[in-house]
Amino acid sequence: MTLTSIQGIRKATFKKQLMSLLTTDFQVVVLLAMTDFDEIWQAEREFTRLDLPAAGPAVRLISLADIYADHEGIDLKQGDFLNPSL
Repeated sequence: MTLTSIQGIRKATFKKQLMSLLTTDFQVVVLLAMTDFDEIWQAEREFTRLDLPAAGPAVRLISLADIYADHEGIDLKQGDFLNPSL
């Protein structure tokens, strides 16, 4: 499941879909696809307020920052750097 705003968590359809996945024993991962870290923090808090059953599979929350945290990027060559004349 992908969330692009905090409002998505508050929708009744979100909880309904989430509960449907949890009852079928799927591994559930929710991607918080927001670029504002404060919104991610708020979304995580909102998610903990959902009354999910404790006796089911855990729901994993990940953000774009989690996905790219281990991404090393690409090596730059000397010609790739800009040398501004000041």
